[in-house]
Amino acid sequence: MRMVIKISALVNRYMWKFFPQSGAKRRYEVFKFIEPHKMDEDLLGTLIRHYAHLSDKITKTRWVEGKGIYYYDKLIEAIKVWREKNFDVSDDILWAERILKQYYKWEKGREPIRSITRAEEKKNGDLYKIIKQRRSIRYFEKVDIEKEKLMKVLDAGRWAPCSGNRQAWKFIVQRRIKGAYIAKQELSFESEEWRVGSVIIYVAIDERLYPEKYAAAMDAAATIQNMLLMAHNLGLGGCWMYISELTNQNNLRKKLGLYDYCYIYAAVLLGYSAEHPEPPPRKPLEKCVNFIGFGDDNNA
Repeated sequence: MRMVIKISALVNRYMWKFFPQSGAKRRYEVFKFIEPHKMDEDLLGTLIRHYAHLSDKITKTRWVEGKGIYYYDKLIEAIKVWREKNFDVSDDILWAERILKQYYKWEKGREPIRSITRAEEKKNGDLYKIIKQRRSIRYFEKVDIEKEKLMKVLDAGRWAPCSGNRQAWKFIVQRRIKGAYIAKQELSFESEEWRVGSVIIYVAIDERLYPEKYAAAMDAAATIQNMLLMAHNLGLGGCWMYISELTNQNNLRKKLGLYDYCYIYAAVLLGYSAEHPEPPPRKPLEKCVNFIGFGDDNNA
């Protein structure tokens, strides 16, 4: 009996590795067999947010034959397990419980539910200007970042769009001090004093509920862009460092305390800028865009 339990735990932990990312349908089928009560808090939370998102989407757009009731039943089971295990009932879980009530109401008539909430009023500040001014900063002052600003940068990352509302990011924040572990020489404090920076933010994704080939990478990219824009808005400099295929993932995961189902996509160097580089000109917009359905004038 004990051996069966151990085998089951190993399957739950490693099964996601056995299926290629290109086989999305096959991997989705596998997830159907994972029992919520055998999931850890991270995976169960991801499942709840994801199925709540899908249930919410159905009530607002269309009926997907055979899918709606499946998501609904799975969501009920997952939330029940969450409550039984006394995990923290945060806003995302409360939202999922509201979606359950919304789905139950919608299922009676299957009429699309329209949102009646208003978007927040536009805040002061020119976002377009912030986007155009942001630069990759590689020279930093030897000045610590205030905790308040650091938390705002991380929170901006938390509000990035993500596929299926999974919210499976992991942010590991490390001060750049001598002796601290770094992913590769390019991030080194000791060999490149001029690239000091005060913080490195490693961005990883818990990929266990990502059957799609590129969804996890896109989620990582979206959260990093949010953080970089917020950093610039707060008077900080940042540099996006691509490390996913340039370092040993297993070693880095061990150093950062991450499980092997987390993939570390990038690191963000963050600090007060000691340089103000000119923006490299962008190629003309018309070279990037092709309009379809706007008439004969392609520049419409």
